[in-house]
Amino acid sequence: MRRRTLRILILALCIYALVGIIAFLFIAIAHDDYRKEITIEVNDTPSAVLDMSWLDINPGESFEYVVNLKCRANGDYSVNFSFGENTRGGLEDFVEVELECGEISYNGDLSALIDTDRSFTFDCYLSGESETKILIRYSMPYEVGNDAQGTFADFSVLLTTSKG
Repeated sequence: MRRRTLRILILALCIYALVGIIAFLFIAIAHDDYRKEITIEVNDTPSAVLDMSWLDINPGESFEYVVNLKCRANGDYSVNFSFGENTRGGLEDFVEVELECGEISYNGDLSALIDTDRSFTFDCYLSGESETKILIRYSMPYEVGNDAQGTFADFSVLLTTSKG
């Protein structure tokens, strides 16, 4: 009887340890593969604020957002992106931004986008049969290292569409 109880106890501890290891690996891997899909109905909401409060990114990581634009009224549209700072946290000096809409793209530093109040306009054709995908990728080079420790980025992205 004691032997059987001991075996059950050892088996239970092994199962708990295995579940703990799997949970730890899942959490560690899930942070690296962060991807967010945002769908915007152009007819219903011609503008949207994509709040990026407290962007938490580590050296060597990248976060990707995909904005899906849907439209019931086919036609040519202008899509405008503008970046605004909520609170300066220092991380914006280390983060690189990539915007892609079809063949049009922009690569640059997040701090340059926030500090200059610069906006980007992409012209595209929107239709009801398909979605137009816009990719926003934030990345931090691995070489940054400990310089970014203790910093954060708190900003918003304003997306506005208008029929052209």
